[in-house]
Order: sequence, then structure tokens, then C-alpha cells
Amino acid sequence: MLVNYNNWYDTIECIESLFKLSYPNFQIIVVDNHSVNDSIECLKLWAEGRLDVWVNPDNPLRSLSFPPVSKPVKYTLYKDTEFESMKDLNGDGLIFIQSGYNGGFSFGNNLGIKYALKKGDADFFWFLNNDTVVDSNALSCALKIFDDDNKIGLVGSKIKYYHRTDTIQALCGCNKIIPWDNKSFRWIAFNSKDAQNFREGFEIEGALFGASMLARKECLSDAGLFDEKYFMQVEEYDFCFMVRRCGWKIFCCCKSIIYHKVGASTGYGTIKSFFGRKSLRNNFKRFLQTPCLHLRNRFYFTKKFFGTFHFYLFFIINFYLVLRLILGIIVYDDEKFKRIRFLLIAVFDGIRGKMGKPEWINS
Repeated sequence: MLVNYNNWYDTIECIESLFKLSYPNFQIIVVDNHSVNDSIECLKLWAEGRLDVWVNPDNPLRSLSFPPVSKPVKYTLYKDTEFESMKDLNGDGLIFIQSGYNGGFSFGNNLGIKYALKKGDADFFWFLNNDTVVDSNALSCALKIFDDDNKIGLVGSKIKYYHRTDTIQALCGCNKIIPWDNKSFRWIAFNSKDAQNFREGFEIEGALFGASMLARKECLSDAGLFDEKYFMQVEEYDFCFMVRRCGWKIFCCCKSIIYHKVGASTGYGTIKSFFGRKSLRNNFKRFLQTPCLHLRNRFYFTKKFFGTFHFYLFFIINFYLVLRLILGIIVYDDEKFKRIRFLLIAVFDGIRGKMGKPEWINS
């Protein structure tokens, strides 16, 4: 399950790597979230063999997506939810669903889930970021974890950086989430070198990294769809909490390896210096997601799962964080007043519970 927004190039490379999986029985569902750059047309051209993507021959991960799969690739295109009124759905290995609305990561995944449930032949659902490439054994290794315990509902992967292949971005997820403790949201083995000495699998007490989550069908049926109020950011925490509430276990599979490009849909940050002190600063587009949208959504997440008391505790503790963010903006960033304004709007939206796609996300 891939959600694409204005990023057809990375989506194609991801699909190419998926067609090299050692596990043979799967269907790829790509939901295009109302891209404005003709993404769906580019994806169709690729499937028909009239467009290709180029990966540098010196790229150590090139073999994961090259040589390309033979074309044409049979595909079926659906518009929005038109599949819901159809009696029989196509069995092609590649499904494109073109949404007429960008409802965010949760919305896009939910659209894909509805298709797969309507089709009715999937036992597992793999939610992947479209700016990833997968190791050929990533799916087969993750599926083996489910054999150990029929109460395992979710399995995550070892996420490594695409541009730093020896470094782990996240070992599946975070071990425990305490909403008022920002450090508890830190990914396991974040930014550490891959020493290859991790256990094959272990239980995750917190949440998985949303770049790769493999769900058992029965678990998904119990937990329900992704909460679309988040739009994007924090929805994987919410989903994992619902899974655990329903009595399912969450596991990490260290042999399931995914390479993540990071920031493909929002751009990257730059290192800036102030009197010798360096800081990695987000560009403005990414700033609207992290920290603005992330902070807004954590207010909602905290109140939803931990109640009013912890909601206000979260607010009091993070008041200091907001002040630090504002100070960092003043010292390092461009568009200072604009950034501070949207940061404060995000905080107040979170306090008021004003959720969904924010009006300011495309500012």
C-alpha cells in the first residue's frame, strides 16, 4: 500500500523494488492523493513502458530496483471509490486509485484498505512510504514473525537511510510512548550504525515507524481504519495504540530491511550556524509538518488516549518547548514572523481540537 503525492519518481523506484520481492503472492495498491503534477499519468506511462526512472549506477541500492521489471505491467485504474459499486474487482498485480482530494496519509491508506477489503483476498496489509526501496526478503522475513504467535497483529521493519545505507533511522519504532516525555518518541537505534547484532524479532511496547507497517487482516478489522483527523504526522502512533487496545501485539523484524529517502515529499533541511553553534533547520515546507503539524497532532493524540489531565500536563511541559522553538526561529531561520505565526496557530489548533487538513499546510 503506497500513498503518492507529487512524487511519482520515487513511487516508481519503490514499485520496481517491490516487484523484486522474493515473496511471490502480493498486489501493489498505489493511491494518488490528488497530485497536481500529473503523477498518475507518469505512473501509467511507466507501467506501459513509455517512461523510466534513472538510478545512478554508483548507487549501492541500485540492484534493489534494477534491472527494471518487464513492461508493460498490467494495471487497473480506479477513480476515488468507484470500486465500491463494482461486483468483481480486477486481479491485476498493480492497482492505481486516483483520489479527487488530498486528505493526507491516513485518508490515502484508508482508501487503499477499502479497496483491498472489498476485493477480499488479502490476509496481510503492508503500509509503506512511497519514498522507500525494499530489500528483496523484507516481506518474507516480516511474514515469518507472524508464525511465532497468532496474537501478533503488526510487524515493523529495520528502516535504514537510503543515502547512508550503513545507518539506521529507526529499528522498527519506539519502545514506549509517554505523551509528556518527548524523549519517549525517539526511535529505537536512531542514527546508529547497523552493527547487525540485533535479535531477529522482539516485541515493541510503543509504536512502529509508519514507513513500514505490516498488519494482519484480523488485527486491522479489530483496530479499524486510520484516524483521518491527523491528516499526516502521528497517525502511526494512534493506529498502534488502537492495535494494542484491541489485545494485539506489535513486533519488530530486524531482518526485514527498508531504505528510506527521508523528506522526499517535503524537502530537506540545511545546517545553519550562529556564533559557531550549528543547528539543522527545516525548510519552510517541512517546518509546517515538523514541528507544526506534529505538535498539533500530539495534543489530539494525548487527549484521545490519556485524558484531560495528561492533556494539560502535556501543554504545560511543552510550553517550554514552544518557547525554545520560537527562540530557534529568531536565531536561525528565514521568514521568522511567518514561522512563529504558523507555529502558534498549530498549537492553538491542537488545544482547541481543530483537526483534519489545516488551511495553512500549503502556505
